[in-house]
Amino acid sequence: MLKERRLNQLTYASILILSIFLFVSFSVSALHHILIFIPGIFFVYKSMKDHNFKLSGSAWVLLGVIGIAVLSIIVNDVPNAMRIILKLRYFLIGILMIFALEAWFKENTSVQKIKWIIYLFLICATIASLSGLVAKYAGYNYLKMKPACHADRTCGMYGMYMTYAYGMQFFLIINLALIIFYKKLLVKLNLPFLLIVFLINGVSFYLSYARGAYLGFLAAIPFFFLRNNVKRFTWVGVGLVFIAMIGFLAVPQFRETFTDHNRLKSNDQRISQYKVAWRAGLSNPFFGLGYRNFEPQSGKLKAKWGMEFPEFIGHAHNNFLEHLAATGFIGFFLLILFHIFWFIESYQRKDPLGDCSMAFVVALTLSGMVQYTIGDGENVLLIMMFYAITQMRPHLWNISARQ
Repeated sequence: MLKERRLNQLTYASILILSIFLFVSFSVSALHHILIFIPGIFFVYKSMKDHNFKLSGSAWVLLGVIGIAVLSIIVNDVPNAMRIILKLRYFLIGILMIFALEAWFKENTSVQKIKWIIYLFLICATIASLSGLVAKYAGYNYLKMKPACHADRTCGMYGMYMTYAYGMQFFLIINLALIIFYKKLLVKLNLPFLLIVFLINGVSFYLSYARGAYLGFLAAIPFFFLRNNVKRFTWVGVGLVFIAMIGFLAVPQFRETFTDHNRLKSNDQRISQYKVAWRAGLSNPFFGLGYRNFEPQSGKLKAKWGMEFPEFIGHAHNNFLEHLAATGFIGFFLLILFHIFWFIESYQRKDPLGDCSMAFVVALTLSGMVQYTIGDGENVLLIMMFYAITQMRPHLWNISARQ
């Protein structure tokens, strides 16, 4: 019991680190992996020993995604193979985390601890966004002690505005869920505080000017209501389309985000990546080019096949096509199934966390069609933490009854 108590303390420390540093410092937040790994392994072993091991359909599929990615690396003899394989730890630890979190919830958590984890997460992310807002207008990020990462777009405390924007869409979905389901929450939070956090981070998110993140966030909002109120789901969806159209017509800066010459050229470059990724998948249908091996080859393949923008080298800007090119059609379909199963499991939860999770998966799916979000370490840390939380068995959330 003493051993388990100490392992639960490691789990708690890892959650605190991620809550504080996720939007502040990627290098520090990576400590979360080190701390959660041993509890995760131990409680997986314990669940097997106690004949209590159980994984959801999405978790089994995610293990398949990891397996086919490793196989693609081996078959294609990818350079620096071990370094690339280690990048898959984000997904594996996401699964291990389910068991560590469940053990912590059973024995060591409390309403007060959860409350402070949420507050730390919201406060630290908001500080990072405020830092980025100041940097946008001052040209210098005073918390990072570095020049702003971009002259016209917010980055928070990240070095890339795309990473910040796509991570912030997920943050805002969680923040909005805390507001919408305020009265149903396990912990009682300060509603005005939640609204202020949403306002500050929402403004910063808008000023990141990331089109795919906009679309992912807006498309996700109606799904908060899908399970309980289909009529509201429909009206919210129609209302958001109407608001987006008004914004496009009435706000020049918002319109230029989609119609500016540089943005249109960016569209063409991304389409060229989609085309070459699709063809790479067709040419290597079983194991692709090897996990994380599409990007260094994309320019050469476009030149070889006479495609546009051979000088533009990068990932596929699409989660699904990236996995198609890198791991073949098996990896491609497994990744699609992961999203489908996670959505279905979220719908079946029948609680506010399930409703939030459905919105989260929709945002992940849609924004993942225009950006390689699951290849970005900062974003995957948040995605996998939220995934692990949603995979915990619902009865474990009845903390107050155990205290």
